[in-house]
Amino acid sequence: MAQLIEIGPYAIPYLVPGLSDPNAEDGMRTYAFVTINKMGRAAVQPLIELLNSDDDLLVKNCCYLLAGMNDIRPVPYLLKIALDEKVPESTRSVAAFAFKKLAGTPVEKAEPIENYFYREALRYYIDSPLVQEEAYSSEGNVWRWDAEKKNVVPVATPVFTYNEEIAKERCFDGLKAAPKSPIFTPLLVCVGYSALCELEERMTILSQQYARGLEEPAKSQVMAQLKEYDTLMQKLKRANVLGHLVGRRNLYKALSIALKHKKNNEIVAIIGALADVSDGSLLPPPGSGDTYERTEGAPLIDALMSKDNRVSYEAAIGLARIDPKQPFHGMDKVALVLTAAMGETSSLNLLVIENDIALMNKLVEMLHKAGYGAQGAFSGRNGIAKAGIFPMKDIILLDYTLDEEGDLTADQVYRRLKEAPHTRNIPVVFLVPTDAISEFKAKFPGEHPYITKPVDEAEMKKVIAKVVKEGNFDNPFRKSVNDIAKRAAAAVASINPETSKIALKPAVPALIAAFGSHIDEVRIGAITALANLKEASALDPLKALFKNKDNSSQVRLASLMAIGRIDPAAAKDLLEEAIADADYDIALEGAKALGHRDFDTETINSLIRKINK
Repeated sequence: MAQLIEIGPYAIPYLVPGLSDPNAEDGMRTYAFVTINKMGRAAVQPLIELLNSDDDLLVKNCCYLLAGMNDIRPVPYLLKIALDEKVPESTRSVAAFAFKKLAGTPVEKAEPIENYFYREALRYYIDSPLVQEEAYSSEGNVWRWDAEKKNVVPVATPVFTYNEEIAKERCFDGLKAAPKSPIFTPLLVCVGYSALCELEERMTILSQQYARGLEEPAKSQVMAQLKEYDTLMQKLKRANVLGHLVGRRNLYKALSIALKHKKNNEIVAIIGALADVSDGSLLPPPGSGDTYERTEGAPLIDALMSKDNRVSYEAAIGLARIDPKQPFHGMDKVALVLTAAMGETSSLNLLVIENDIALMNKLVEMLHKAGYGAQGAFSGRNGIAKAGIFPMKDIILLDYTLDEEGDLTADQVYRRLKEAPHTRNIPVVFLVPTDAISEFKAKFPGEHPYITKPVDEAEMKKVIAKVVKEGNFDNPFRKSVNDIAKRAAAAVASINPETSKIALKPAVPALIAAFGSHIDEVRIGAITALANLKEASALDPLKALFKNKDNSSQVRLASLMAIGRIDPAAAKDLLEEAIADADYDIALEGAKALGHRDFDTETINSLIRKINK
């Protein structure tokens, strides 16, 4: 018996004959009862599945066992049997006895059966401590009734989606018991998105590990796990189908559930689905202050007003996509939240390895002022140690003339950084004295980026910007934060001030401030929004963006087009300047714009001379 108890629920299929055979000896039945009882909570899930049997004796014995477990999980299933008139009276009576003992109320006074199934499903969805314990103790195995074997079998599922699997099962069992109940659909949406988001997070982490250049056998193991997860993804991404199928009313209810339980990943997914299927007609009308009508669409405004920035940002992005056609509460706040999201870009982290401590501190300060995260290391060894620890370093500035006694030289530091799996992909920019540039280029042939010493702040920014433009800074957290900023920029750019109820005008200062972002998509979104507004106060900042040739072609072109929409006369002068620009794309677009006009011969000849200068 001790061995079977140690094996746990996996021994239950072998004990079923002692519970189902009417001819079994009393000793065998007692042995099965005592052994399963001593397994405690671990036995509950397989016993619940055994209630699906058409063997009345087995079902009655499982009801007796569950009655002694002091566990609420079987309650809805016991009530289902007790209410089923197709089940023999003696079995119903035992189920009713077990229900009363566990639920604390007789069947006659029970709530509607869907309530019991819903509470169980919700408990698994919110992932309570008992559920977490169950998931890990079961090793992710979910018990299922096998009609052919007339027994229960364990079905493997990832531990991280165990609670969603059980929650989904409880929802569908609840729908079978109460087919007309409306309460399960919103929860099923939450559960589906929960499993999908959990898998996406794990795949992101594994992909990041793989990209860092793992050694064998870890590399093959990660790749095998990714393939397994990809297969699971094909199943779990069907949550998107369900999310769009159920309609806006169910999505608003699902959003309310996710907000209540602070499930941010599901909130994001649900708002995304709402943006595809909602027209905003269910949103609350303008209220007073923070008070607004509790319409069906109120949960989206709850999200907009949330103190959790990520939730608030996603709600604003969703509302901009929905673009309600009637006034709604919070319509004056949406653009302000979007511009706040545009400013939430995650800065790059740089490490300065420089044994001149005064210079090291000065460079760190300069980087901070430029909007970067920065740390200093006073020696090569100290730098190597700091390079591999949190926060992840995106670029390393390395003193070419490291010369402290007992320390590593610059080329030794560089070699070790490139040999270590966790630092080999970090770009290194050398800090090289003017009189050592020839020596540096001989030692490091090719296109190694460098900044000359004494360090000029403008040169440093330009070199770092070039490294950023050419690099791949694949940090999942940064990508997530920057993705929100980019989507917020696209959302604010999509707002039409002439037709939308969303007020853009209060966000003008923040939109102009967004020109300082290091992400082009954010800057272009702000430029487009200001062009849509025909905002005259943005003209000078837009001209400065266009004239700054360190900016990308896309930013300069967007600025030029915005100026044209705001002040065509000002644009004409800039277009004439543009056709002589060294950037081919700028020159071509300037020529296209001017080519739409009918100039006299003298003007055309003047423009031709500008091109040839």
